[in-house]
Amino acid sequence: MATAVIGGAVILTLVAGLIFAEPLALSGAGIIMSTAKPPDVREPPQTSGDRPYSSDDVQVIGGRGEGIDCSVPWLASALVLPPGAKGQPLVLEMRQACVTHDYCYRHGAATYDYTQADCDRALLDQALKQCVFIVSKEEVDNQGPEWQACLNRARLMSLGVTFGGSGAFRTAELPPDRGPHEVGSSYFDYDPYPLKSASYHIYRIADAPADGPTPKALYDFWVRPSGMIVDIYSLSATGPLGKARVSYELDGNPNFLTTAPLVMRAGNGEDWLIWWRRETLLSTKGQLVGIAPGRATTADWACLGGRRPQADCRKVRAPLLDLKVGYSDLTEADPNLSELLPVPGVFADGDVLRFMARPQHGCNAGGNALCFALFDIDLKHTFGVQRQDQLIARDSFSKAEEDVSKFNEELRYGNFVAMPIASQWPGAAKPSLMWFRSAKDFKHETILRRLAVVPRSDGHGLTGGTEGYLRLKGFTQGHDPAFLLGRHTDHPVMAAFVTKDSDFHLDRWPLPAPEAVDRDKGILVEPLDDAAIFSGLDASWLIRPPVVVTERGESTIYFSRVTWPDEGPGLTLEWSFWRVGSGGMPVRLGCGRMSERAESESAAGQAPLTASETQNIASGPFMVVDLDGDGTREFVVPYRRDGGGLGAVIHSMGGGLR
Repeated sequence: MATAVIGGAVILTLVAGLIFAEPLALSGAGIIMSTAKPPDVREPPQTSGDRPYSSDDVQVIGGRGEGIDCSVPWLASALVLPPGAKGQPLVLEMRQACVTHDYCYRHGAATYDYTQADCDRALLDQALKQCVFIVSKEEVDNQGPEWQACLNRARLMSLGVTFGGSGAFRTAELPPDRGPHEVGSSYFDYDPYPLKSASYHIYRIADAPADGPTPKALYDFWVRPSGMIVDIYSLSATGPLGKARVSYELDGNPNFLTTAPLVMRAGNGEDWLIWWRRETLLSTKGQLVGIAPGRATTADWACLGGRRPQADCRKVRAPLLDLKVGYSDLTEADPNLSELLPVPGVFADGDVLRFMARPQHGCNAGGNALCFALFDIDLKHTFGVQRQDQLIARDSFSKAEEDVSKFNEELRYGNFVAMPIASQWPGAAKPSLMWFRSAKDFKHETILRRLAVVPRSDGHGLTGGTEGYLRLKGFTQGHDPAFLLGRHTDHPVMAAFVTKDSDFHLDRWPLPAPEAVDRDKGILVEPLDDAAIFSGLDASWLIRPPVVVTERGESTIYFSRVTWPDEGPGLTLEWSFWRVGSGGMPVRLGCGRMSERAESESAAGQAPLTASETQNIASGPFMVVDLDGDGTREFVVPYRRDGGGLGAVIHSMGGGLR
């Protein structure tokens, strides 16, 4: 009898929850988190995504193949989270914030020393910023009901994730009951502004100093709010990590945020480390600075660090870059830039450094349509004011106003979920950009927009055209993040890893040429029917982000994982790499494994690795690179040593294009 009464009470409680969950949750979120205020200015949240470790055509695929869903259990999402604006699911409306949050849960601890509280607070901050762009400016200014409703939805999303998704957070420390391949949080550099971290390390591989013993070097940036220290280590395909040849202090400037650089390649093959030094997250003002490490001297690094008079630094052909950003007439103004965009594999010709950035509010011509900024920097003129070419998306989502220079877009915020992907069709003079726009029906398909870079009609600079848009059938939020295979071919393929139980496969969508697409109506793209299976690999190979390297039109995917012994210290590193050709089917090229201590380190007399050092190897970055230019690729796994300093596991994998 008592059991029946208890069972009936449970059922009644569940029924009541179904009826009242949504309004109670919204009301409760508004009360509990009433002190969580939106920003005072209209600056949208950042776009998170892969920030490549080298200037090669590399794509690092974070997310563990688990999709992006804000780490909210489906039952909590269905019962408690209300629909967003225009009936969209809340996890779709707040998807830009969710992407950052899921990366943070899976990779934040290993990369930036984030805590779960840091991740949850970042979600709330970004969701509140999102509201500024979801509702109209009039609603925001008048504090209207739509504005208040959006704020409560953002607060509720944060509450739901904090309590419902807490089990999804990956710590840097391994639990005692770890699985044979579990590494907890794994390294993935996704955050352009890791301001919640007091200290973190970012690694870049770039040209070594001219007097160095090897062509490439590992640059270890120790970033803190007060500035950063960069240690430079020589990298050899046949030997251990060289000792830090030199260390430079780059003092922080109180006028700008302190962040790590992107590494980019000029048309002449020279690597550059580039910073967008943004004033604050509430402002889009800043400046571009950079250094060519292969030519830089100690004096040049002192210039970059603000330790020499600028008059001594501004020399013709100096390996330095210090530019304010203007518009077509080179007048200085607010450049309206959020973050730099990595454009791996897309280079200019000659002494020109090409990269892109994302403006916050659309182009300065007016309207709110999506806009990107293209920079072609003449390396003979790296001081003064740099023009940005503004590329406006002109397709059926951007509607021209009576003033044809102004384009406006409904649900504009849906464009910023992921970083755009650069490509260049064979024979094309300029690159193009493609990016996902969250479709209303994200359960069955999503939209891939494509923007062409074309000359302006007046002959002065470049502007944006359209290559039409594609509707990728079957592409859902479980496919994020996607990546591009065959970037420079006439048969590129959009691809994404999908996990199912303990296995995974590769879904692929062949992308048609621009001339095959109706630029107003778009085109439906069916996924390839045949399943792309990586025989012998299970989902544990996605815990550490795989690396996609494209060379001469061919893409190779490199996987790695660790295996822990049943008892005692140590670990085994395993790797497997696969070529994916024009048909989109993977073919294994090679695989291997090695014990906890690389032979190169053992020969150098290094002491056995400690337990914490093996953990650092397990959670550290997996960087694939051709260190000596012979066409054979090596992997580099840097890790922190217990006594300070850096170690690295370096091993040749072969299988490169000769």
